[in-house]
Amino acid sequence: MPYGDIILQAETTQFRINRDVLAKHSPVFEDMFAVPQPLNEPTMEGCSIVHVSDTAKDWELLLEMLYDPFRCEDTLPFDLVASMLRLGRKYEFKAAKENAKSRIHHEFPAKLDSWIEVEMISTKIEFQEGFEVDLLNLVYECEITSSIPVAAFSLSSYVEPRIASF
Repeated sequence: MPYGDIILQAETTQFRINRDVLAKHSPVFEDMFAVPQPLNEPTMEGCSIVHVSDTAKDWELLLEMLYDPFRCEDTLPFDLVASMLRLGRKYEFKAAKENAKSRIHHEFPAKLDSWIEVEMISTKIEFQEGFEVDLLNLVYECEITSSIPVAAFSLSSYVEPRIASF
C-alpha cells in the first residue's frame, strides 16, 4: 500500500500496510502500537519494520481479506480459511478466527449424521486437491476438537486402499 505507515515482514516478504488496520482487528497489534518504539529502530522509507515469524503466504491471504472485505464470499479457498484461523488465533483477529472456525464446523460438524447432511448442501470451504491431510493437521493444530472425528473420517474416505505386493 503506497500510504502504509509500517512494514510487516514475514519471511523475506515485506508488506507496507497501515497500522490502524491491524490495530482495529487485533488487540495484540493494538497493544504493540500503543507502546512507544525506540528511536534507533531500523526503518524503510520512514516506516517501522515489524518482523513476524509466520509464513508470508498466511499474511498475504489475511491482508487481502482485511483490505478487501467484499472479496469474502460464501465459499472461501481452504488456504485462506487456514490463514484466517492460524493468524486469528495467534494475533487475536477475532472476526477472522471465528469466521474460519464456523466454516470448519459447518463442513465437519461434531456428529457424523450432520456431516452427511452437509454434503448435500452448499459448502463454505473450497477444497483443493490433496487438502485432506492439511485439513486434519489444521484442526489438530488449532484445537478444533469437535471437528476432528468427522475430519478424520472424511480423510479415510479419500484414501485409496493399497494392496501390498510381494
